[in-house]
Amino acid sequence: MPLMSYIPLLPFLQMLAAEVARMRRSEALRAVTPAAKAAQDREKWAGWLVRYGARLQSYGEVAAAAGGAEAWARRRVEVMNATNPR
Repeated sequence: MPLMSYIPLLPFLQMLAAEVARMRRSEALRAVTPAAKAAQDREKWAGWLVRYGARLQSYGEVAAAAGGAEAWARRRVEVMNATNPR
């Protein structure tokens, strides 16, 4: 009997499709030049820094609304301890 008759067809096709997708991703990664990769990395880091800065700024606004940084920090610790008791 041929080998294919022993392998369930659907899982085999799914595995084959996943392997083809991995090969395509690998080829795409190999096609990227170091300069293009560096440019992509700079762009992604710049975006992350902007989002992180906005997040930190929002923490400052929350702290001011809560009565100051110390009050906000105490409340934050209370909430964390209530959520994750020791």
